[in-house]
Amino acid sequence: MLLGFYTVLTITLPLAATANPLVKRGEQECSIVSHGDNDGWVKCRRQPRLDGEYWGSVADGNKDRYLCYAVGDCYKGNCTWDWNWGMGCYINGYYTSSKCSTSKLCPHQ
Repeated sequence: MLLGFYTVLTITLPLAATANPLVKRGEQECSIVSHGDNDGWVKCRRQPRLDGEYWGSVADGNKDRYLCYAVGDCYKGNCTWDWNWGMGCYINGYYTSSKCSTSKLCPHQ
């Protein structure tokens, strides 16, 4: 069977997009927004999963640098996990301010 160019492209692009779980973002200073959950503390995990290794907690309102995000387990409709540069762990995007949205990606270099 001979596959056309667009067939191959359609098959390989989704694979390329998922090959690297981290997506580069322009450095952003974002705040933690606890939404009143967990007594104002948000868990930071080593993997972008709800059952990922617990690494520490971050207080509501805390500001820190975020450089990238990964797609992982969904929490309250949010499936992105923002990489907290200072702590070296992920926080679900539900708990980070809008400055950490996926629309803040770096342009391709």
